[in-house]
Amino acid sequence: MDGYFVWGGSLIKVDSTFHLFASRWKKDGAFPEGYRQNSEIVRATSKSPLGPFKFEEIVIGERDSKR
Repeated sequence: MDGYFVWGGSLIKVDSTFHLFASRWKKDGAFPEGYRQNSEIVRATSKSPLGPFKFEEIVIGERDSKR
């Protein structure tokens, strides 16, 4: 994903579609603060476990950092 660091992917297969869940955060943030404060969980899909994968949605997005 252009403009993002992506890591920690988990792949599952449902019927004939592979779903990749991964953590991402914008590259313009510092490490590790960018990861700790701005990461989100995303889902991408493909017909092959090797990709290419198409971004589908943000599963867990921005959270209230004041909690």
